[in-house]
Amino acid sequence: MKQKDPTQKLQQEQLLYHQLYDLSAWQKAESIGITMSMSHEINTLPIIKKALTQGKQVYIPKTIHRELKWLAYDPQQLEKTRFGIWEPTASLDQAVDIKQLQLLLVPGVAFTPTGYRVGYGAGFYDRTLSNYPGKSISLVFPEQQIADFLADSWDKPVDLILTPSKIS
Repeated sequence: MKQKDPTQKLQQEQLLYHQLYDLSAWQKAESIGITMSMSHEINTLPIIKKALTQGKQVYIPKTIHRELKWLAYDPQQLEKTRFGIWEPTASLDQAVDIKQLQLLLVPGVAFTPTGYRVGYGAGFYDRTLSNYPGKSISLVFPEQQIADFLADSWDKPVDLILTPSKIS
């Protein structure tokens, strides 16, 4: 994704954060799964900090083989992968089952209004969403919105798409 003007990015992120925090799914969730964002993505650190100040448990994924393992967020136990993504370094025996997370914030490259997404190509989130019973939400910049695409049988939509201008 093309780098956007930092001021515009910050303004759009603020709108997205406020929409997220106003949702009952956010307010009711005691445990949240979220990634550590890359610079071109919506900054997830403010979301993580807000969740922690509200007493929520925050889990971030670690990629192991072809699946995501969810570990408690600890800023002292993070390492950058070869793909430039921050992941936890904690032992995998501390991982929680995805079904224990009440809210999952799902990243992606492009999104349809119906919740289908184009990810980064490895299918991690499609596999995760196929086993996830909780609420899944994606926060989306305007340039990430696409009208539609032909979904494959393994593509799994998120429950809710938030954009700076609306919820769909």
